[in-house]
Amino acid sequence: MPKSLTVFCKVCHHKSAITKTQKEHPELSRIYCQCLNPQCGHRFVLNLQFSHSTKTSQLIANDLTLTLIQQLSDDEKRKIKQLLSNQ
Repeated sequence: MPKSLTVFCKVCHHKSAITKTQKEHPELSRIYCQCLNPQCGHRFVLNLQFSHSTKTSQLIANDLTLTLIQQLSDDEKRKIKQLLSNQ
């Protein structure tokens, strides 16, 4: 089950609410937050940035394979085809 993002206040360490998300770039968002502790009320901004993939998306896996195959020489393609047909 996917987890949702839980944000904590760096001042009082209580849970905070996300009040707004501003997409700066396809891989970067600014997340505006407010502490839910009424005695604190701290407001702050987090930067959420994509780092790296841990598993290739099935939506692009075939595209990656095709791109790699297209970069092979005809001789390399023949060798791979022969290896695959022997299995």
